[in-house]
Amino acid sequence: MAVRRFFESCWLYWLPSDTFPMRSEQRRWALRFLDEFTAALQKTLKLEPKQFLQTGLLSSTVRDVLTNHALDIQTLPGITCPAPGGVMERADLGSCVWFPGDQAEQQRDLFFGHGAMTIWYVAHDESTEAPAMPVSQAVRAHPMFSRVFESFNVDQMFSNLFATRHRALANSKQFTADLKDRAPEVKGTLFVVPLFAVNDFFVNNVAIISKWFDVFEVYVRESPGDSGILLASKTDLTDVISAVVAKIAPEPGEARTNER
Repeated sequence: MAVRRFFESCWLYWLPSDTFPMRSEQRRWALRFLDEFTAALQKTLKLEPKQFLQTGLLSSTVRDVLTNHALDIQTLPGITCPAPGGVMERADLGSCVWFPGDQAEQQRDLFFGHGAMTIWYVAHDESTEAPAMPVSQAVRAHPMFSRVFESFNVDQMFSNLFATRHRALANSKQFTADLKDRAPEVKGTLFVVPLFAVNDFFVNNVAIISKWFDVFEVYVRESPGDSGILLASKTDLTDVISAVVAKIAPEPGEARTNER
């Protein structure tokens, strides 16, 4: 895994992948890395993952998997955009979905490795904590409502309503602020996922990049254009990553640890 420091703005890391969808061995290693990395961030920095998927990049087979899991792994729609800093047009916007549920590991197992997933690691927001759903067992068992509760994860739907309150989602709309009067979908969307590439961190200045990290603490994206997985962090995660890599070694392919 290569390590690069970009002045004062952030730390960049990169895990190479010669193809998307990823080769099975490489995908297994990357999934284990993300599992351990997520656990480490939760333990050391109290960060939790928010996971997004560009469904239009998925094969029909993987889209069918998403459809088959629609009831147990619910999604909410949003939009994507290129990195801010240049001229952005409405045609540059794309579509994606967010997984508001807490099945992060299962979501990655099913959909990571196809060049379509982006993950934000954010601080917990207490406003997202859902109370117990105010529906008694008697109502759930009533013949008029029991079929609904058997067929749909109503408790998850209720929890999702509170999940949408996370401040990172609202803050992410800054990425398309220049388009709000020219693209109605910007006003109507719940969130915006910027599709950063490695070069975006080299062509934009520190002030612009620092503002990106007002939305998330850590950004991870499968980036086919960079031939790998981009990881950008507000703080130095070299020790965390090194510990994770050592724990799950060996790494497929040649590991790189050059710092700039």
